Amino acid sequence: MNWTRELEIGVSLAQRAGAAIAKARVSGFEQSRKADDSLVTSADLASDGILRAGLHDAFPNDAVLTEESGWNGSADAARVWVVDPLDGTRSFARGDQEFSVLVGLIEGSEVILGIAHFPGTGRTFYAMRGQGAFVLESGNSPPRRLQGDPGPVSLTVSPSTSQDYRMALARETGMAIGPIVNGAGAKLICLAEGGARAYFSGHGLSVWDTAAPGLILEEVGGTLTDEWGAPLKYSGLASTFLHPGGIVATVHCKHAAVVKNIQIVVTEFRKKG
Repeated sequence: MNWTRELEIGVSLAQRAGAAIAKARVSGFEQSRKADDSLVTSADLASDGILRAGLHDAFPNDAVLTEESGWNGSADAARVWVVDPLDGTRSFARGDQEFSVLVGLIEGSEVILGIAHFPGTGRTFYAMRGQGAFVLESGNSPPRRLQGDPGPVSLTVSPSTSQDYRMALARETGMAIGPIVNGAGAKLICLAEGGARAYFSGHGLSVWDTAAPGLILEEVGGTLTDEWGAPLKYSGLASTFLHPGGIVATVHCKHAAVVKNIQIVVTEFRKKG
């Protein structure tokens, strides 16, 4: 299958949204808390508006599911765009560079296109299923194919992961801990670029966190599953968008072994309450 038009429009919209986010960093932005107490900024909302409007205009028969606006479109749409307009909001608000715009396209129950644009660096990663993963550097240089080169034998986790949890993960997996990266998208791209061999999220993520960067990782030979080793599901999104449990991603290591070792730690800490 060829999704060149979808890719071109998706990349253009992600970069437009990224430009709005970058502008907000310079001109200033408002911060507030959502019902779940997570941070949201006016930059999140500006990006969301650009992406929803652009995708609806270009693909009116597709549904759009975003973190900030929920489900938009027919409940039985054959294709769904899943969007995180600003992944890593806390990183953005602190002035770091690890935030991104994530745009994925799902057909049936399969992710077929993924885009991860990082406004702080100007880099855009993308993949189409079965066609490899690429990165566009800032400027006019041609896209470069990601080779999936092996990185350090390390495990990246959320900055909120406690020191005790990190030490237990290192003990069971035999991996060093790090780098500590903000945002699910940035962590998965870290693996795809060779910055680490594994990623564990002890809390559930949403489909907009995993769809786009997960496909990019898979297209360089990586694996992404739930914490029990089962494939992530991308069906029934009009009614549910959460992955249950934690997430495990690997590249250049035995995924089943990493899952088994992480489950030892998960069980240990859940027993502690």
